[in-house]
Amino acid sequence: MSITINKQPQELSPVYNQLMIVATSSNQTKESFQFIGDVYCNGLAVTKMKVPVNPDGYGVFDLHKHIENRISFDFDPNANYFTRATQSMATYSVNFSEEFRQNWPFTDNFYESNSPNIGKVGFYGPTEPFFVVGDEIFVAQNTGYTNVSYEGNSTIVAKTFSAGNWRITTDQPFGVASSTNSGTMSLANFNLNVISTTASTGKLFAFNGVLSYLDYIDWDYTDWYANTTLPYGKFFTGVPDEYELGLDSRMWLNLYQNTTNSISKVYIKTNLGTYSITNSFTSSTIDNNRLLRIGIGPYQLLNATASISTGSYTFPVINSSTTDMDIWVVNSSNQQTIATKTFKIKTQCSKYEKIQLVFLDKMGSFIPFTFNMVNKHNKTINKADYQQHYGSYAPASNNWNYKSYDRGRKTLDIVVLDQYTINSNWVNQTTSDFLMDLFESPEVYWINENGIVLAINIVSNAVERKQIINDQVINYTLTFELANKNMNQRG
Repeated sequence: MSITINKQPQELSPVYNQLMIVATSSNQTKESFQFIGDVYCNGLAVTKMKVPVNPDGYGVFDLHKHIENRISFDFDPNANYFTRATQSMATYSVNFSEEFRQNWPFTDNFYESNSPNIGKVGFYGPTEPFFVVGDEIFVAQNTGYTNVSYEGNSTIVAKTFSAGNWRITTDQPFGVASSTNSGTMSLANFNLNVISTTASTGKLFAFNGVLSYLDYIDWDYTDWYANTTLPYGKFFTGVPDEYELGLDSRMWLNLYQNTTNSISKVYIKTNLGTYSITNSFTSSTIDNNRLLRIGIGPYQLLNATASISTGSYTFPVINSSTTDMDIWVVNSSNQQTIATKTFKIKTQCSKYEKIQLVFLDKMGSFIPFTFNMVNKHNKTINKADYQQHYGSYAPASNNWNYKSYDRGRKTLDIVVLDQYTINSNWVNQTTSDFLMDLFESPEVYWINENGIVLAINIVSNAVERKQIINDQVINYTLTFELANKNMNQRG
C-alpha cells in the first residue's frame, strides 16, 4: 500500500515550462482520496498541494508555479569570468503522502470474558486499519446489533495483530457478552486518515529558462550538461553561431555541471592565440556550483588584466584586428565537455549613438545586441496643475492686491518619462529569429557609451521588421523607456 511516481521531471528543467508529476496509489479508490504533495524549494517547505485522482486514474501535479517565484536571474555588469548563477537556479523536491476516509470492516465486537467490565472493548478485522493509538473513531455496527455499548464514538488505546487478525481496543466499557456483531469503523467527526510520506522525487534542479511548447516536448537535459560524450553539452543560450559582437559588447553565458570537474576551464581562441580561464567552482556536490555563469564578451576580454585570479592569460586576448572568437569548455582531464560556440567580432562604426542592449534570453543567459542606426530621444512631460487665488489681502488699505507675476494656476507635480526609438542595422534571418528573445525578454538593460548600465522597459507592442527579400536580411525598430522616472522640483 503505497504511492508510485509514474513520471517526474528530469534532473534539470526550465522552470517556466510545466514541471509535471504523475502518481498512482493502491488506496486511490477509497472514499475522499487525495494525493498530498509537500513541495520543498532550496530545502525549505514552500507549499502543500492536494490533488484528487483525475478521470484517467492518476494524480497529476504541475509544480512550476510553486518554484518559479523563487528563481530570478543573475545580472551583475561588473562580474567577469566564472561566477555562480545562484539566483538563476533552485533545487526542489516533493514528498508524497495521501489522505482518505477509512471505513474499516470488523467481523465482531469482542468481549474479553477473562477480565470483564474493565473499561475496554475489542474488535477483530481481516485487514490492517489505518488507525493509530489515540485516534478518535466512530463505530457503526450493522443492522441487528445487540450490544449498544459498542456503538458511537470512542478512543483507540491499543492496536494489535494476532492469529491473522487485527484487533482494535477502545476506551469504552464492555457492557455484557453478546452474539456476533459486525460493522465498520472510521475516524470520528468525518476526519480523514493521513498516511505519511510513501514516495519522494528526490532532489531536482530548475533554472530560469523557458522553451516554446513545441520545443519542450523534446526537452532532454542531457543535451545541455557538460559531458565528454558527443554531442557535447551546450552553453545555456539560444544565440546562433556566427553571432556578431562589437569590441564593447558584454556577454554572460550560463552552463551546467552535474559531475565534479566537468567544467574545469573555458578556452578562447582568437587571432592572437588560444587562452583559458580556470573555474574555481568545480565540485558538483555543492548545489550552488551546478549552474555557473561566465562573463566572456569582447569587452570583458579586452579589459582583462593579469591580476585576475581566475584567469591564465598571455595578454591581450583580443584586439581591434580580431574578427572571430571561438569558446569551448574542458574538464580536469582537458577533454572537451561543452561544444564550441563561435562569434564574429565586428567594428560597429556608426555616425549615430550606438545603443547596446543586454537582455535575458530564453535559456537564462545575458546576450548583447547593438542598435547603431538612427535613433530618437523623446521626453513625455505630464504636469498636474491646480487653480489657486492669486494676490493677497492688504489690511492697511483694506484691499486685495496682486502682482503681475503672481500665479493663479500652479503646478503640483511633474512626471518626465524618457523614451527612445532605435533602429538596428541589417541582420540575417538566423539572428532575426533569435532577436525575438530580446523583444519578449522581461529583463533588458542599456549599457550606454559611457559604460553606465540603465534598466529599461521595451514598450513596443508590435515589432516592426523591414525585410529585403533578395538578400534575406532584416532590420528592426523598437521603442523603450527608462525603467526609472526622473525626479523634479516642486513649484
